Amino acid sequence: MEKYYISKNYRESNTASSKAKSDCEDIFQSYGYQNLGLDKKNITNRAGKAWTFLSAYKAFLTMPTGKTIILQYKAPFTVPLFKRAKKKKNKVILLIHDIWTLRSQPEKDNLEIIRDADGIISHTPHMQKWLNDLLDISQKNVRLEIFDYLLSERNNIRSKRDSETPGICFAGNLKKAPFLTELNFPENSLSLHLYGLGMIEEMIKNKPFITYHGSFPSEMLINEIQDHMFGLVWDGNSADKCTGTYGRYLQFNAPHKISLYIAAGIPVIIWSKMAMAEFVEKNNIGIMIDSLNEIPEKIKRLSPEDYAKMVDNVSIVKEKITRGEFLKEALRKIEQIV
Repeated sequence: MEKYYISKNYRESNTASSKAKSDCEDIFQSYGYQNLGLDKKNITNRAGKAWTFLSAYKAFLTMPTGKTIILQYKAPFTVPLFKRAKKKKNKVILLIHDIWTLRSQPEKDNLEIIRDADGIISHTPHMQKWLNDLLDISQKNVRLEIFDYLLSERNNIRSKRDSETPGICFAGNLKKAPFLTELNFPENSLSLHLYGLGMIEEMIKNKPFITYHGSFPSEMLINEIQDHMFGLVWDGNSADKCTGTYGRYLQFNAPHKISLYIAAGIPVIIWSKMAMAEFVEKNNIGIMIDSLNEIPEKIKRLSPEDYAKMVDNVSIVKEKITRGEFLKEALRKIEQIV
């Protein structure tokens, strides 16, 4: 089977979207896919957009016939490249990164090409079901389970329970974390460490248990957070449950944030209604909560032995995601279908 992907420029190295798509390209290549476009770049100025356009244009002009093409949905120029690939009688696989309709932005989606693709790789059972029910694609829709997180060097997992005050980290776009204003943990019960863009000082005013550390590129962020006890995944306005558009989306997607924490060797704390709750529970790599206010008591009741077992389990999953094993397995399955 001759199979191809199309590379692009990744301008920002400290965002989840760039890291996820860039890692997928590297995994495609390691799994035998050839790049139809220009080489992958990390150009940070406006020339990066031109590079992505030229890469897509090169792929458009040199599109083969009767082969297998994998596209990331949605990257720039996904739709015209999909139509070109189908016109040239290729089998097309779509790797889903975001379903904008589930984020209340249907105008950004093109669900027709998902329906017309020869194979789909979606995140979770919940996303699979939503797409299958809407588009009738159950025969060609396989599950990724979790995004891989490639590392250029190995990080050793260290003990994270040396401090009397357990440390939890939250990494991501802090503009999407208004729930921080509602947090009010008991004194000395735990400390919360924030990493990411969009910090608003008013959100953590009069909250001495919260510390903001700044924003870091993906590889550096791993080293910054790996000594914390847990990584938190939460979204929305409320500390009582994940609310709003982003909170609803957690019931379908596999946040790249979970992959980041696992790559750093950190067990996770997640909302119990998340689509990823089943994966976390099955692998015993974290704690499920209904409300952020439950965290201090949940950690207090966690024995050192139980926590050590979680860390061991995280280490097992880490070995897989840092080698691209989840996407490789999904590719193996989807190639049997197309």
